[in-house]
Amino acid sequence: TIIPLYILEQYNAPFILFIPILLIMLGVSIFLTGYVQTKFQIADPSWIVIDELFGVFTMWPFLHSKQNTWAIYLLGFVLFRVLDILKPGPIGFIDRKLKNGFGVMLDDILAGLIAGLFCLLLTQLLNLT
Repeated sequence: TIIPLYILEQYNAPFILFIPILLIMLGVSIFLTGYVQTKFQIADPSWIVIDELFGVFTMWPFLHSKQNTWAIYLLGFVLFRVLDILKPGPIGFIDRKLKNGFGVMLDDILAGLIAGLFCLLLTQLLNLT
């Protein structure tokens, strides 16, 4: 599923075309994460990183601009990781309350959304885009 995303990116396709692929990937990821949790009796397996990948995927559209520099992408990634590790506010609530595949994925998606919105706001305030 990464290959279609890469092809769409190369042709600078509108984000709306990414959504069906991401939704399929999300459904499969939720199912597989839940399966692994049940099979190995682990709440959030640290060796499963598809949730972090989805967090970055969620952040990416907010940073997708020809004017953005590598520094904005780095800031977004670092902010995402900080939010993912510290789990403040609603991210932590989801992490504590939803102990299933959906919860494992959702807390990282929310961290990516917050990081992306923060970077978008920052670039708009500083007129970087």
